[in-house]
Amino acid sequence: MNISPLLASLMPDTSNGPPNPLTANTSALNPFAQIGLKQQAVRLFEEMNDKKQQIGDKYDTQTQGLDLDEKRIYTVMRDLAAAKTGLEEGLKGIDDIDKSLLDMRSAVTGIEDAVKAGNKDDIEYYKEKYDTALAKINEAANDYSSDNNLIGSPQNWGDWSPNSVSYRPTVNSPEDTTIKGAFLGSDFRIEMDDGSVWVPTYNGTSTNLGSAGEITHYDDYNQYNPQASGGKGDSVSFQDLTVKERNGDTVTLAYTNADGKEVTITGTLKQGGLGVAPSFLYDVNNPDDLAKMRDDLSMATSKVFMTKTSLENDQASVAKAEKAYSDDVQGIAKEREKIASLKYVDQLELEDDYKRQYDVMAQHYAMMSQQQQAYVQMFQSTLNAYSKNNPFVDFLA
Repeated sequence: MNISPLLASLMPDTSNGPPNPLTANTSALNPFAQIGLKQQAVRLFEEMNDKKQQIGDKYDTQTQGLDLDEKRIYTVMRDLAAAKTGLEEGLKGIDDIDKSLLDMRSAVTGIEDAVKAGNKDDIEYYKEKYDTALAKINEAANDYSSDNNLIGSPQNWGDWSPNSVSYRPTVNSPEDTTIKGAFLGSDFRIEMDDGSVWVPTYNGTSTNLGSAGEITHYDDYNQYNPQASGGKGDSVSFQDLTVKERNGDTVTLAYTNADGKEVTITGTLKQGGLGVAPSFLYDVNNPDDLAKMRDDLSMATSKVFMTKTSLENDQASVAKAEKAYSDDVQGIAKEREKIASLKYVDQLELEDDYKRQYDVMAQHYAMMSQQQQAYVQMFQSTLNAYSKNNPFVDFLA
């Protein structure tokens, strides 16, 4: 005897159907119950995914805020890195400058002894040592041409104003901290009444350091790049120059030209940086000039010491700021991990909540299915007691 479709629909479905979205086992349910439960499962699954997306969006918004904070930190850290480099290079240059100043002091002592002995060869030897040490000072100060050179390479050689660098001490600081450098080279020029200028060169492509330096005459002085000045004229080496007179800022120099004639240069002496001049600007046979050489070196040494102390203090402040930024970045990384963990836990708890809802719903459908199956069994017992005219039996099947 075949069971009618109506009765069969109330029997459990033992076939292997596709898994439902919440992985429930519905094999013990009748087809009507399976369909109902699967529809509810799809509804719960879609609702759960929507809420998981809302949770994700909430935490993703927080993460995006952290990303912006991190980007802002790295942006201001570029200025901090420039300040750090400027300080490191500056202090390294100062060490070299200190050594050269010591060499210049030693050379002055040698000049004094040679003058007393009347030894002209020794005088020239120690003057060359003095000028070589001076050239090394300028080399150390202007070792790298950059905006963050805190001891040299001024952007404006007209007034030798030093470079400065700025940085934000903390990411939320209302204003920047500025480190102002000091020009620790020693430069000069001689300005003529007609507006032309004599500019020194301490090291050229075809000359050596020291007394082989030279001064060059320019009609059109370029304060941003003196060696690129226009109207280039004569050049005279340091060793060919002698000081005729030096009265305050007014100086008169002399040299012998190619024709054997003496040429004088009279102008205003402008000095920048440490304020020590090449040996030809001092009359070493004059005790007052020798005393001035020592005084100039003492002033230069004092300026270098004060600058070094200042830059070391700035370096400590930069290190403190660097530590603060590092802590900020690490804090953001930890906060990002915390957000990811909270997001995972919240979404996992949401899934568990919907799984419990589904389990309750599945139990409800199972109970309904069991009741239906009990009715079917009762109907089957009744069928056996009745005649063939039973409406639940399909005799045509």
